Amino acid sequence: MLRNEARAIEYVRHHTTIPVPTVISMFEDRGCVYMVQEYVEGTVNGSTIRLSVDAKAEIISQLEGFVGQLHALTDPRFRSFVGAPFLPPRFHAHRLPLEHANYRSSSSPPYVLCHGDLSWQNLLIDPETYEIKCVIDWEYASFCPVEMEKEDWRRPDPYTLRKGESSDVVPMFGMLLDLAGISSVCISGHLYHLSDADRSSSQNASSSTLPPPYPSSRTSRIQAPPIDRLNFRRRVFETPAQQTAARYIVKRTVPSAEQEVGSTHFWHDPRDADMLRNEIKAIEYVRSHTTIPVPVVVTSFSDRNSVYMIQEYVEGTVNAGGTRLDPAAQDKIRAQLKGYIDQLHALTDLSFRSFVGAPFLPARLYRSRLPLEEANYPPATPSQPYVLCHGDLGWQNILIDPQTYEIKCIIDWEYAGFYPVELEGDLWQRQDPALGVPPPMSDVETTISALVKLAARDEQPSERRMVTAHMEDDQDEVEEDTMDQ
Repeated sequence: MLRNEARAIEYVRHHTTIPVPTVISMFEDRGCVYMVQEYVEGTVNGSTIRLSVDAKAEIISQLEGFVGQLHALTDPRFRSFVGAPFLPPRFHAHRLPLEHANYRSSSSPPYVLCHGDLSWQNLLIDPETYEIKCVIDWEYASFCPVEMEKEDWRRPDPYTLRKGESSDVVPMFGMLLDLAGISSVCISGHLYHLSDADRSSSQNASSSTLPPPYPSSRTSRIQAPPIDRLNFRRRVFETPAQQTAARYIVKRTVPSAEQEVGSTHFWHDPRDADMLRNEIKAIEYVRSHTTIPVPVVVTSFSDRNSVYMIQEYVEGTVNAGGTRLDPAAQDKIRAQLKGYIDQLHALTDLSFRSFVGAPFLPARLYRSRLPLEEANYPPATPSQPYVLCHGDLGWQNILIDPQTYEIKCIIDWEYAGFYPVELEGDLWQRQDPALGVPPPMSDVETTISALVKLAARDEQPSERRMVTAHMEDDQDEVEEDTMDQ
């Protein structure tokens, strides 16, 4: 039904002047379908506002025009935009068996496009002018007999029968059974037995004539396999835009129940959700305070113990870390990075923190990150403040134009925060990830030692001994992991 809604919205947008939601994208994840659409600002729900007689008449007049446009769109088949029809919600428990009947085609008269749930609760209106700004909730939209629409849209309270009125549900059953060619029907606890006619009506709709779910063209000069990666911490995948040839990247956290087992270098971090929230805030902060190219975050939300972030796909780029580059190209990228790092480090704070509070130390610190992040760090001084660090500025997080070597986007800001300038390191000068660099080039040991000393300034002697011991226990594992990488 949600896929049907998305297709119906796009069909209505292209064939009428009816105001419908702007669908940004749709994607599937963990067995659920998600639809992301723009919020319609400056409106109120038509069923929640007190309206004068004149205001009601104005809204009804607009609806008459919209319904006329809808019903001018016809099809000889009784169908939705995904195949089988979705009958109006007023049919309640009787919908499913009736939807699976095999309805005959009709070209005279044809079936007309119906919204299916055109009540005032699905109208968003301007509270000052009473202009309908958006008609929402198109999940029941189908080509069906015109009688199915019902003119309840002429009043704000369509589900309340007035004195002397009766429901049209029973007469509609008779019409539907006739269209399905069923001469007898058995009712048992709201379950209709459709005999031999109990077949899927998906054959009524030819997929070749249905509007496509997504545009298929792409504007990128670089054709690469669709992105879809899942590991113990993140699922990152590509999804197309609904109305254009653009693409989006969806990044979400992986809850503990879904994480992979047996990783030798990593483990589930209970603060992964906060790290993704930190990335979202860091991106917006950097965008507002620098000229560094960062991703465009479309939206973010939480669902089923995961945090989702949707950002625009940076078309026409390649990953600098995975591209063969000559020395001149590498020098050009380093020069750009130096300018961007100078901008980052010009942003300061006196607190040792991320954008959501607690710090997230660089990825290259591996298992020592958690105990180091839990330590207490003293405030900096105005003369030597903490500076904004990316935290994982390896070339795998740099997207470049493969022709000009211009940096088009710096991604993956989840470790960003205000820290001692030494935490950034100088690994960005090499065409490698900022992680897994073997000794003696690795700065992991010196960075850990510096953090322990910094934390010790703000701790009691007993706490200092505990932190130092913990770091020493982890150091052997850090060096082994670095060599393995």
